[in-house]
Amino acid sequence: MVKRPDNFDTLSEAEQESIKEIMRKQIAHFHYAALTMKQLPDHFDAIRNSNAMLRAKLFTLAGALWERDTLSLKHAMIEACQKWPMKLDDVSSTKPGDCPVQFPGDEIIQCMTDFSQEREKLQEFAEMRAFANVDSVGWFPDDEHFERSREIAQVIKSGLLEHSTTEMEREAVRNHFPFDDHEDV
Repeated sequence: MVKRPDNFDTLSEAEQESIKEIMRKQIAHFHYAALTMKQLPDHFDAIRNSNAMLRAKLFTLAGALWERDTLSLKHAMIEACQKWPMKLDDVSSTKPGDCPVQFPGDEIIQCMTDFSQEREKLQEFAEMRAFANVDSVGWFPDDEHFERSREIAQVIKSGLLEHSTTEMEREAVRNHFPFDDHEDV
């Protein structure tokens, strides 16, 4: 059940809009799943099957531009190796062979660690964007919110600089802070 937080009325307009958007997405997802379960049960079974979803993820990631995110593809390949032979049902007429891709144990551990850290950083970035009321492409709702968004971004940047432990981290924040204007090259 989708429910507003108890303190909803005391939140700022931007925070209320963010919560409303999350609630809209949850309701849309619920309706999609309910209607699919009722009207297309085979499709519903397919989207609930973790192996089918992993196959779809592999297909999508393998077809994407590799210059951006090879870590997600490698993580999905490792997951596929661990779940091999990735049956879609309990009936199989052929005997599966060994997984065609293998990874050494230390490489698996490193990939899992890197993937987890990347997901954590992406979550932190999403939270910063939501807090500053900036969308995924760097836009804010309107001119009225511009100054507030800019002030929040500067507070975040100052906090990151303050908590940086090395000069390299401080330089990265100063030169690559995502909410600063960067000239496209």
